Amino acid sequence: QAYHAGDYKKALEYGVEGLKRAVREYRHGEGLELAEMGLEAAQRLEDEGEDRRYVDEQRFEILSQRVEIFNLQGRRQEQEQDLDEMQKFAEQLGDNEKRALVLQKKGDWNDSKGNYPVAEQITLNALDLYRQNGNKRGQADVLYILGGIYWSLGEYDKALLFYEQSLEIGREIGNPKGQSDPLRGIGNVYSMQAKYEEALRAYQQALDICKRTSDLRGQGANMINIGSVYFYTGRYEDALRCYQQAQEIAHALGDRLMEEHCAGNIGNIYYVRGQYQEALQYYQKALEIGKALNDQQGQGLSLSSMGNIYSILGQHKEALHVYQQALEMRQSIGDQKGQGITQISIGDVYYSLGHYEEALAYYQQSLTIRRRIGDRQGEGTSLSSIGNALCSLGKYEEALDHLLHAIAICREIGDKRVLATSLESAGVVYRNLDRDAEALRCHQESLEICHETENLVGQGTNLHNIGNIYRDQQQYTEALNFYKQACDILTKAGAKNYQMVSLSFEGITHLECNDKEQALFCSTQALQMLEGGQSC
Repeated sequence: QAYHAGDYKKALEYGVEGLKRAVREYRHGEGLELAEMGLEAAQRLEDEGEDRRYVDEQRFEILSQRVEIFNLQGRRQEQEQDLDEMQKFAEQLGDNEKRALVLQKKGDWNDSKGNYPVAEQITLNALDLYRQNGNKRGQADVLYILGGIYWSLGEYDKALLFYEQSLEIGREIGNPKGQSDPLRGIGNVYSMQAKYEEALRAYQQALDICKRTSDLRGQGANMINIGSVYFYTGRYEDALRCYQQAQEIAHALGDRLMEEHCAGNIGNIYYVRGQYQEALQYYQKALEIGKALNDQQGQGLSLSSMGNIYSILGQHKEALHVYQQALEMRQSIGDQKGQGITQISIGDVYYSLGHYEEALAYYQQSLTIRRRIGDRQGEGTSLSSIGNALCSLGKYEEALDHLLHAIAICREIGDKRVLATSLESAGVVYRNLDRDAEALRCHQESLEICHETENLVGQGTNLHNIGNIYRDQQQYTEALNFYKQACDILTKAGAKNYQMVSLSFEGITHLECNDKEQALFCSTQALQMLEGGQSC
């Protein structure tokens, strides 16, 4: 009303406050309209001769808020343009606080695009400015961002160091959010290192702070993180409960972005349970929310998740189609980390089809991207996938080189999940090279890690592979013992495809022992599972 009445100064001030509320409440459409109106009011004031400094300060604030909306929507190009405009105003105003804020946001922008070395340098520059200005809150914020950059790079010890520094300042200045956010970051580090008790402790501390300060969004974010720990440790009912609680918070707040995350995570639970249609429905729901928010990064993730469903159902054409959509979307917004993930997924489809050369090409593309952006964790994953493809091509020595490199990286950064799978793959290669002692050592170490991280499927597949080694040596009693253990654990994990393989090998071993009755029993059980019958 003030704008239409020609009171542009009042319209500008009301518009800035309304814009801040819209950003906090995830009302993106309304926020963008208010930003446009505010910028128009600022131009009218400038034309009328209003104090230029005042006008530029208001413009800076409007652009700062609009950058947050573009960030949440994954609109990286518009975000970059506004950041450049903010930098121009910060320089014109000669304001070091604003310069630091622009650098902070530019660092965050580069982090989101996977430009980690650039993000690191820009954010360190922001930290220097905040220190010169004595701005403790700004220092805490950028230390938290740096923690996230190093987490993305797989440099977990370094990430932990920066999160702890951020937390220390947050406690010093009595900023609750400056404590809950880095605690959540610390939990993320421990989760990636498979230190799940420590992760839960950090998340719970963050959740308690958010409850004390009535920070509902923080509560929802921490419930999602706690749910993810339960998910990784196979406690799917507990994970589902956490995701549903976060979903209720998201509904109450009208936080569509959190709803999108919850839908995707609930889909993941149905996926690991083998309830693929239910999983697909939740991924589709997440995709629809992402489209409504214009969250291109979220859409890419949802499409990739849908591709995983089609892939496991053997619908390879559909899987490749949605993976390609995800890859194009991630390329369009410059999401290099996401591109590397999707290239691995496309490679996995070709691998499952037995097209190992095509799989290898995609794995190598992902390795190139991950090395370019300094993503050490991703580099380990890509090397492991390349090793598997080379193994399937019969190039065992070359496969072993890549797998041992992956193992070295995983040990260095503390990535236990990929370490376990890489050790298991190395064990398979050693077996093909008739180096049974080394194969056994790899599978046993992988098995120990899988016990530690409560990875039931990994436990089952390693036990099966150990059984294969003993079967090769004609030590049938030991082989049958390991196949039986594998089948029992895989039954508990609900991993039917792996169960069928283990049952089939158990049956073959019984046949080699001339125990036709047990061989027939195991073969019948495997066939029933294939036809949708009961598990062993």
